[in-house]
Amino acid sequence: MSLQRTILSALCLGALALGSTAGSFLENPISVRSLAMGRVGAALAEGSAAYLNPGLIKLQEAQSYQIMQGQVLSEVNYFAFNYALNHGPFFDLGLGFSFLNSGVDGIQETTYDHGTGTAAYTGNEFGYAGRAYVFTTGLQALKNLYVGANLKVIQEIMHEQNSSGVGLDLGAVWQKDKLTLGLSILNLVQPQVTWSEGWTENLNTRVLIGLAYKILTNWTIYSDIEQNGERPVYYGLGTEFSLFDIVALRGGWNPDQFTLGTGLRWKNFSIDYAYLLNEDQSIGASHFIAIAYLLDNTQELSRLEQEERARQKLLDAIEAEKQRQELELTASPAAVTPDVTTPDAASAEIVTVSAEIHPLPVQKELFMETVTLDRSSPENAVLDPVEPVLTTLKTVSAATVNAAGETQIIQEIIEDEEVSVNIGDDTGETAGQDYEISMVSARYYYQSGRLQSNIYLDNTGSQPTEVHVDFRLLNSANEVLLEERNITANINAQKTKVLRIPYDAPLPAGVYYLEAASRSPVVSKYQKEQFVKNN
Repeated sequence: MSLQRTILSALCLGALALGSTAGSFLENPISVRSLAMGRVGAALAEGSAAYLNPGLIKLQEAQSYQIMQGQVLSEVNYFAFNYALNHGPFFDLGLGFSFLNSGVDGIQETTYDHGTGTAAYTGNEFGYAGRAYVFTTGLQALKNLYVGANLKVIQEIMHEQNSSGVGLDLGAVWQKDKLTLGLSILNLVQPQVTWSEGWTENLNTRVLIGLAYKILTNWTIYSDIEQNGERPVYYGLGTEFSLFDIVALRGGWNPDQFTLGTGLRWKNFSIDYAYLLNEDQSIGASHFIAIAYLLDNTQELSRLEQEERARQKLLDAIEAEKQRQELELTASPAAVTPDVTTPDAASAEIVTVSAEIHPLPVQKELFMETVTLDRSSPENAVLDPVEPVLTTLKTVSAATVNAAGETQIIQEIIEDEEVSVNIGDDTGETAGQDYEISMVSARYYYQSGRLQSNIYLDNTGSQPTEVHVDFRLLNSANEVLLEERNITANINAQKTKVLRIPYDAPLPAGVYYLEAASRSPVVSKYQKEQFVKNN
């Protein structure tokens, strides 16, 4: 390794002119998408970007695993692992973990002669290693606001010295429609890196402000501004263009580098590459590559919730029929007159008890309403359709009363048939674009007093689509308790998007209705479901 390379490696790893020299290996993002777009990342909805802004942990898709390998200046090696989960089992928290390891070997030891002002190699070599362990958590604080925190542990080894420190980051993200804004304060609690020789350093507090704006469904621009200690303000610009939700083309710029990159996604796997060309071409270029696996469990959760919903409806119907039969028996004991044949004392005839079979009533609240809306008529793009078309609901049931007067349910079959219509023309411009509201459900958390409504949107087409959703929560008197308008959801092809809408006001026991209307460039749909809250 030449002396120039030795100096450059040291500069890259910690011997920076301004601010703290410790922990400098942390300044590169571990997101290869971010690196390919000018190192922007404070508003990038990806699990590994939570390393720069922990509020992003709630915006990434489902559950992801990612490993990254890179090389800076053809000398410094980077390796990172990231795990991210957007909906954890505890209080719906987003959870994540990142591990970063950076190092360089073969640095030649030199001695410096103060008298002559010359340096000479000793013939010995040493290495440098920096490691970071980052634990991330985040939550949805308000409708469009997400917040999070990073707890990180830092370790560094240089020559015969080693150091360690602990720090805290905070971040927030605001997202609405096509705009995402991010604010992150890294090292808010500054890690105090204590070296084995006894001297300490504090890492600089870094403030990042990020912006992402979706120009088209498949084209987004990004921008970051950063203040790092006493250094000059740093900024970056980047863009990403996606082709058929499979191939991504990326580019960016910052005061130090021009960046390029690409990505390939197939089913649950993705691979990303970034190329960073320094303005000083004599230094060399940097390369990063990442492989990720996305565990998309939303469809499985949708199926399980549909099964649970059907089971609960059946149980509710059975319970309602039992209560009705009990009320009839209490009010009029002769309402059911059994036909009893008393056996002769000398005979062995069996006593038979029979009763009229009462079919279960078809309850109005079991209907699922589906209506098609003409997007050319603005007055129809509301939650209340003028002429709703009810879904076909068939109930085949039977009940009998045994000798003890107990109602026995024989069977019940409920079939739903959904109606939809394409509004686009036959020119092929809307080919491959379709979606459906697969389910509207709710769950009440008694511990926190929150009603969590869920709207499941399935993109059944072959192209990404953008859907705008209106939602209302009504009580049994059809009074509106909550109304949310124009919620934008971008759904990838053959994927499911879940919109989660919280309601934190007191909710007495009773019957409530969940009402959802949605519209895309080619079709609009409406659905209404019942929710029963018990004491």
